[in-house]
Amino acid sequence: MRQLRLLWKWGKARSGLVKFACVGALGFLFDLLVFIAGLRVFHLNAMEARGLAFLVAATVTWVGNRTFTFDDCSFDGYSRGNWLCQWGRHMASACLSAIPNLLAFQLVLVLAGTGWLMVYVALFVGMLAGTLSNYCLSSHWVFSH
Repeated sequence: MRQLRLLWKWGKARSGLVKFACVGALGFLFDLLVFIAGLRVFHLNAMEARGLAFLVAATVTWVGNRTFTFDDCSFDGYSRGNWLCQWGRHMASACLSAIPNLLAFQLVLVLAGTGWLMVYVALFVGMLAGTLSNYCLSSHWVFSH
């Protein structure tokens, strides 16, 4: 019976990670589109466009994770303050997860070089490290029961 419970928990955690990755893919799409719009339509400089894109994409992923990935969590009500507090934790989680993302990215470049293929491998490894960090922070802090 204990093994069945462990298997159930593992399946539920894996399902949550898949949902989290799907929401993250949607966030990436918003990130890209808002960045391009910031540059081409609103004529922002690259850093302004990047900041706006990050803010929009992180908000999209917060909404997606709140309603899809962690929909079984019991939230402390739906008052505006609770939503803002949770959104703030989500933004902090996204910013903190940039650290393992960039460290893994840099580590791959240092170890494997900066050839045309390796920069994409480094990008993928960094994104994976950041995603795992963000998932842990989200499941244990932002959207904890």
